[in-house]
Amino acid sequence: MNISVGKLRGLQQLADSQGMMTMCAIDHRGALKRALNEKNPDAESYQDMVDFKLDLCQAVSPFASAILLDPEYGAGQAIAAGLMPELRGFLSAWKRPAMPETVRLKLLSSCPAGA
Repeated sequence: MNISVGKLRGLQQLADSQGMMTMCAIDHRGALKRALNEKNPDAESYQDMVDFKLDLCQAVSPFASAILLDPEYGAGQAIAAGLMPELRGFLSAWKRPAMPETVRLKLLSSCPAGA
């Protein structure tokens, strides 16, 4: 398989010093709300979700080669709080769960080729 140098470098940034990817996905939203409050997931506030994700990010980041966060409750907040160590890869989901398929396809078609 041939991939560009840029894509290879991006993958390398997600791996540890031995080339292993030990990523932690903290991009869940609806499932996390249900796990935190099975009887009434909608009772979980925005700040509850942010706080949980920041606590989890801080706890797992020393052991993960990369962290995947969502843009709604985690990505910007973790960066602003200084919780992303320099030597960790960082990924962010870009799609909101309720985004209509037509909007998602429009966003995909607007991405440059090879990005």
